[in-house]
Amino acid sequence: MTKATKIQVLDTILDSIQESLEKAHQLTGVTYRQMPEYFLNVSIVNALCSKFPNLGYRLEIPVREVLGSFGLDKTSNDLDLRIGGKFDIAIIPLCQDSCRLN
Repeated sequence: MTKATKIQVLDTILDSIQESLEKAHQLTGVTYRQMPEYFLNVSIVNALCSKFPNLGYRLEIPVREVLGSFGLDKTSNDLDLRIGGKFDIAIIPLCQDSCRLN
C-alpha cells in the first residue's frame, strides 16, 4: 500500500488538477470555471483515493461530526462549531473499528 506522505499527496493533487482541467475541456468543450462547483474537488479526492487505498471521502459531512472526531466538540459558544454547517468534502481514513468517522 502506498503511504500518503505530504509530498506524494501534494503531487497527486497537482497532477489531478491538471488532468481534471484537461478532461473537463475534452468532455464538455468548456473550461473548469464553467463546470459544477464539485467537479474539481471530486476529481482531486478520486485521484487521492485511487493512489492511496487507505483514504476515502465523504460529501457534505457535518462540521460538528468532523470536529467531534478530533475531540473538539466542546465549546462555550456553539457558533464556534457552526451548528448545521457542512464541509463540501472531507478526506477520511478507511480502516476498521478504530476510525471515528464512518
